[in-house]
This record gives sequence, C-alpha cells and structure tokens, in this order.
Amino acid sequence: MNLFEGDPAPSSLPTLALRARKAGLPVQYNRTQGFYWLEGEVSCDIAVILELLEESRVEEALDRCTGPFLPASHSPFAMEMRTTVEQAMVKAVLELSDLELMVRADRLVKHPELSAELVNRDACTTTTSLSRSWLNALETVG
Repeated sequence: MNLFEGDPAPSSLPTLALRARKAGLPVQYNRTQGFYWLEGEVSCDIAVILELLEESRVEEALDRCTGPFLPASHSPFAMEMRTTVEQAMVKAVLELSDLELMVRADRLVKHPELSAELVNRDACTTTTSLSRSWLNALETVG
C-alpha cells in the first residue's frame, strides 16, 4: 500500500519520521546507511476493523470504529480506504439483517444502500427521518 502518489522527497522523510515518533511509532534511523525503519510491530485500527468485518465479528468492528477514515483527507489512499471500510461495513450489517447493528453503522458512515434499508424497515423515528432526508438530498444533487 503506497501512502504517496509518487516517491516522497528525501527532504520530507525526517519530518514524517518525527510525526510518526510523536504518534508513538518506533521509528529508527540508520546514520551509516541513511534510511528509516519501524522497529517492532505496528498495527492500524483500519486493518483490525477490516479483519473483524471479514471474520463476521461485526459488533466488535463497530465498537472499534470511531467514524470515517481520515474524513478531511482527499488523498487517493485515504479516499480508497474510507470507501473500502464503508462498503465492507455496510455489506456486513446488511448480510446480518440486524436492525440494531444497521443503526449503529449508520451513525458511523452514511451510505445510500444502508439508509434505504433503514427507511424500508422503518427503524427508530430519528434514524428513519435522518436517512430519508439524506437520501432526498442525494437525489436532489444527483
């Protein structure tokens, strides 16, 4: 998975390493050979969420998820991952056909298929109203 559209400029690597260290990642630098590396294991919530969804552990995935992945980022990587997680989450809750899980997922991501299902099932008044309004807005824009 490439985090950059091209190779990062060598001058940006020290800044990226510093940011990673501030985030708690164990970034090391080899002065003699001039390269950075991550020491030890690093995990990413998004990978864990996708794994839980793949294993049909939907409730745990919803517990772990705090909302859309990097919602303010328009980088190709962030947009692709955001879409991947949202589609996996929607597919998982729709396959289970559990209304409570659908409502929880709807609070985390907005997806037309999920909102339509909630409206069709006449979920709680607030959820149905919000989903219907959101779907109407999508039809107006689209």
